[in-house]
Amino acid sequence: MSSSGTNSPETGFREGGGNDLTTKGGALMQLFALPATQLRQSVAISAQTIQSLKMLQFSHDELHDFLADQAERNPLIELMREDPSVQKSVSGKDSSGIEASESNAPGVREDTSPRPMAGNGAGGESAGRQSSGNADGGFRSLEETCQARTTLREHLYGQLAGSIRNDADKRIAAEIIESLDADGYMRRNLDEVSRTTGADAERIAAVLAEVQKFDPAGVAARDLPECLRLQLSERGPVSPAMAVLLDNLKLLADFKMAALANRCGVPVEDIQDMLREIRTLDPRPGLRFDTDPVIPAIPDVMVQRLSDGSCAVELNAQLLPRILVNNGYYSRISSGTTGKVEKQYVMDCLRNANWLTRNLEQRAQTILKVASEIVAHQEKFLDEGVDHLRPLCLKDVAQSIGMHESTVCRAISNKYMMTPRGMFEMKYFFSNSIASSDGGDEHSSETVRHRIKELIDGEQADIILSDDDIVTELKERGIFLARRTVAKYREMMNIPSSIKRRRMKASGFS
Repeated sequence: MSSSGTNSPETGFREGGGNDLTTKGGALMQLFALPATQLRQSVAISAQTIQSLKMLQFSHDELHDFLADQAERNPLIELMREDPSVQKSVSGKDSSGIEASESNAPGVREDTSPRPMAGNGAGGESAGRQSSGNADGGFRSLEETCQARTTLREHLYGQLAGSIRNDADKRIAAEIIESLDADGYMRRNLDEVSRTTGADAERIAAVLAEVQKFDPAGVAARDLPECLRLQLSERGPVSPAMAVLLDNLKLLADFKMAALANRCGVPVEDIQDMLREIRTLDPRPGLRFDTDPVIPAIPDVMVQRLSDGSCAVELNAQLLPRILVNNGYYSRISSGTTGKVEKQYVMDCLRNANWLTRNLEQRAQTILKVASEIVAHQEKFLDEGVDHLRPLCLKDVAQSIGMHESTVCRAISNKYMMTPRGMFEMKYFFSNSIASSDGGDEHSSETVRHRIKELIDGEQADIILSDDDIVTELKERGIFLARRTVAKYREMMNIPSSIKRRRMKASGFS
């Protein structure tokens, strides 16, 4: 007797029959497997998207290094210098009066010059590739723009030959000199120097004492008290009271003058005189010599106020990278290639090169959109300063330009904006909102910090504001803030507590 079964109107499963349970189980398995399949599909991200996200968060230098690496790997890609003579601007104003001007974004140019192919997918270098430093008006190298100065090590080695005669001691002194940090301190443990040089600790200490006599005074000190003591010793004998003071710099930093005077056995007035002498010393003697060059930040976005009152926002044309896709070379080698593997390699190179150009253009457009929205939101700041910086979060900008918050976050990472009020990191314009005590507009946390600093800078010696006093002052100005938040903001700005500020004022130092 066969069992045909019937369909349940509620479940759609077959009822009855020996294989009904199997059928139901199969249907259930399909039902519960569906969301998992959809989930796997939703999290799949293409290689092009990953590359686009990486490039968006790169700084200019990181982007240049990335493109140079891509050009080395792909024989169809040439990294070009920016040529201002070929720039074209496409400008337009939005409803907020912000003029967004995008200089010719990184694009594709065709070149017919051949480039050698590498064997395993690595792009060979073209003999005609241009360097970043040249004499024809292009970007100059760091060595050309930064004048070389004597380094601390060079300065010390120049004194070594005439100060230490013994060859073994010279090797120890050289090890000490190489161990100094940028501030000129010998922070390395002498036991390590002993293991490196094979000399005993007593010999190393003696050589260190000789190096500490070198110019500048205070060099090769192992800590701040020793650095100051070396500089004072060069001027003459260090008094017992000064020696005790140098051993108690923590009390000095806290301006506990009475306790320090008691420990040194001198009047408070003498402590103040010693403090004035200490302030003439150099706590970082090594920094007066050349160190690693500090390259100033270069703005990615330029903002200008136009004569009609609107703001022009444009990308810095000098930083816009340009790549050349050698389509002519691609045509020749693809037509002359017969092997399946070789043809696939050439096609992959062209596809990756085109991806790169599209992602470069998308990066430029995204940064410009985000920057334009920031300027539209913070336009009053450009005219009247930090007191008029409005609260702004990533979500606000993301909703306005139709992008995800993570995209906005990447777009402002390591990017700088030049404004009529100076250059700012783009992250500077994003800050939390602080409620207004009178029900008015909310305040930016950056504005609140600025006003706290103004209050403290305006203190008189006999009227030092506590954190509670600052809360009251801010409330009178329409800003509601808890005392613990005031303390947090004050510490973020490295402003000491009211107790320490009172001691500083009383000591005559502020």
